[in-house]
Amino acid sequence: MGNRQKPEENWITDMQKTVLEQELKRTGVSIENVLARYKIHKLEQMTPEIYTKALNGLRKSKTKEAA
Repeated sequence: MGNRQKPEENWITDMQKTVLEQELKRTGVSIENVLARYKIHKLEQMTPEIYTKALNGLRKSKTKEAA
């Protein structure tokens, strides 16, 4: 019974990492800011739940202006 998830289902996929990185570039937010906000130290520690929250926050952010 209990938790039937496979361990790899607790982490985000390469595709999700790519989407997140694209949003970070678009908004100008650093990955360090995102990691600090969710109290994790590296992208590999990001769970699908954190990913969803982070992405939703980034999507509400404006696109940074071109330098």
